[in-house]
Amino acid sequence: MHYYYTHPSKKIFLSLSDQENIEELEIKLEKSRSTNGLIIYIFLAILGGILLNFMPCVLPVLSLKVYSFIQLKEKNTTIVKRNCLAIILGIIFSFLLLALIIILLKLFGNQVGWGFQFQNYYFLIFLALIILVFAMNLLGFFEIILPGKFLNFINSKSSKDNFQTNFLSGLFATLLATPCSAPFL
Repeated sequence: MHYYYTHPSKKIFLSLSDQENIEELEIKLEKSRSTNGLIIYIFLAILGGILLNFMPCVLPVLSLKVYSFIQLKEKNTTIVKRNCLAIILGIIFSFLLLALIIILLKLFGNQVGWGFQFQNYYFLIFLALIILVFAMNLLGFFEIILPGKFLNFINSKSSKDNFQTNFLSGLFATLLATPCSAPFL
């Protein structure tokens, strides 16, 4: 198993373990001679974003977005642009919220990073149980019936085509796609 962490003294420690023996390597970093490092990181982020769109948990979300935009073909372009802006703002807001949570956890002394929750076996067991329940529901072992008032409320909110609905759609798209980004990043 590999563990990477950076120490404030510009050193990287790499620990390798086979559950019996541990080998630790120390790599000293020298000052970067490149002044265009930020440009390289931005390029890599854009390339990663393009590749991420083809991952199995992101591609269905994109197809749902395309389908919703096809339904808007009768509306004028101003409404479509407003809807796109709301979705983009929802996505950006949710990533900023995730970044803020990670920053706050680090400020309180926790060692966390992107996808840190997938290193906790309680979280993984919880996710596995949720997937098991949904799979059993889809296979017909039982049926989850939500209250009628709740379903009517959800239908009334989802049928409206306003800024708030599209913003929440962007938040939901991020919620669906974020688990795939952790192993990729």
